Amino acid sequence: SNLIRVGEFKEAKKTLKKLKKSEHIQSNHFKSLIYHNLGIVYYKEKEYEEAIHYLLRSLEYQQDEYEKADTYYVLSLIYDGLNDSINLSKYLQEGKKIANKYNNKKYIYKFTILEAKINNNYGDNFINQLRKEIIPFFKKTGERNELMRQLKLLGELYYQNHQYKKAAECYSEIHDLYINTFRLEIFTD
Repeated sequence: SNLIRVGEFKEAKKTLKKLKKSEHIQSNHFKSLIYHNLGIVYYKEKEYEEAIHYLLRSLEYQQDEYEKADTYYVLSLIYDGLNDSINLSKYLQEGKKIANKYNNKKYIYKFTILEAKINNNYGDNFINQLRKEIIPFFKKTGERNELMRQLKLLGELYYQNHQYKKAAECYSEIHDLYINTFRLEIFTD
């Protein structure tokens, strides 16, 4: 997972494939993680058919319904990119159902954002939800990458609506998060 986060896809794939070779001694939960992460690597590399294969395989091993929201979300992203509205709708609805069933706010919000994108529905209600609910949620959870993504989206929406000062505030907050995330330590005598 860490290799994927830092963009080391080749190394992540190599490690995951090594782990996959010993799958006969692993739990179903661990197998599902291996296949899910392989699916993510292939998705990031834009090898969608391979990604779909591994994500569907991951679903076969997932025993906890709660975990499926993440896999359904990635499948939704892939099918959106492939303009496959039938599979997109299928996985998006399944993912939303699970997220709502378990009140998994992270995925409720991620599916909400994806639906807004698909429907090009970035009206005032969505902007208010993004500003008042979604961004504060990700601030509270400390998920900086998600927070930066949502701030970027809000900044773009403000910019498109000619609200340049608000857009600049979003971009400034992203900059501060980025600087504080990757701050170089200063060593002095």
